[in-house]
Amino acid sequence: MNGAQLSVEGNSLAFGGLQVLNNVSLSVGEAELLALIGPNGAGKTTVFNCISGFYRPTGEIRLNGASLLGRKPHEIAALEVARTFQHGDVPPQMTVVDAVLAGRHTRIRMNVFSEMLSLPVARRLDAAHRDAVLDILRLCDLETVAERPVGSLPFGTQKIIGTARALAAEPAILLLDESSAGLTQEEREAMARLIMRSKIRSGCRSCGSSTTCRWSPISPTGSMCSTAGPVGAEDRNGLPCLDDEGDIGDARDRPLVADWPPPP
Repeated sequence: MNGAQLSVEGNSLAFGGLQVLNNVSLSVGEAELLALIGPNGAGKTTVFNCISGFYRPTGEIRLNGASLLGRKPHEIAALEVARTFQHGDVPPQMTVVDAVLAGRHTRIRMNVFSEMLSLPVARRLDAAHRDAVLDILRLCDLETVAERPVGSLPFGTQKIIGTARALAAEPAILLLDESSAGLTQEEREAMARLIMRSKIRSGCRSCGSSTTCRWSPISPTGSMCSTAGPVGAEDRNGLPCLDDEGDIGDARDRPLVADWPPPP
C-alpha cells in the first residue's frame, strides 16, 4: 500500500455478535477506479461508513499517511473525501442548483455576519460558488433542470444529482455507494459517462460499491472499475466500451439527463 492515497488496513467491525467486517484491506492510488464487489449484506456500505467516519472499526484507515480513525464525518469531508448514498438523500423540495450548492459546504469560508448583511465580500463569494456549481451542472447535463425541485425529477436524474453534489466538493477521494442501483440500462450508461468525465476532468480517485463489476467498461449493473475485488465477476463480451473522453460508443452525443417532463 506504499504510495496509496487512501488505505484501509485490517478493518474489522462487529455489531453485538454479528461480524460485519473481518480483516478488510484495500488501497486507492493515483487516478484509480476501485470497485468493492459483493452480494447484498456483504458489508460494502459499511466499509464506506468506516472511511467516512460514521463507524469506528479496528485496524487503520489512512489518507495520505494520516489516520482517519476517530475523526468526525465533517472533519473527513473537509479532507476532500466525498461520498454518495444508495438512495440519493437529496431534499426533494430543494432546487437542483441549491441541492448541488449544499455539497460545497466544505469549500465555503464566509463570515456569518457578512452573509447576514449581504456585504460585497459575501456576494462575491456566493457568486463564485454558484459559478462552480453551474460548471458541475454543465458537466452532468443538469443545466436544463437547474431550477426544478429535485422531487419532481425521475429517480435516475436524482441519482445523478446526488453524484453532482459530491463532485461539487471537489474531492480527492470520491466514494460511490451503489451509484447505479435501481437505474435503467440507459441511466446506467449516463452514470458511467458522468463518472468517467469527472475522473478525466479532475483526476479524483473513485471507490465504488456494486454487486457485480467488469474491467473498465459497463457491467450488467452499470458499474465501472479499473481494479475489481474481492468477488470476481466473469467478463462479458459485447458490452459498450468507454473512449478516452468517457463516452460510450454511439451514445457519446446523448445527454446524461433528458428534458423533463418529456415533450408531448
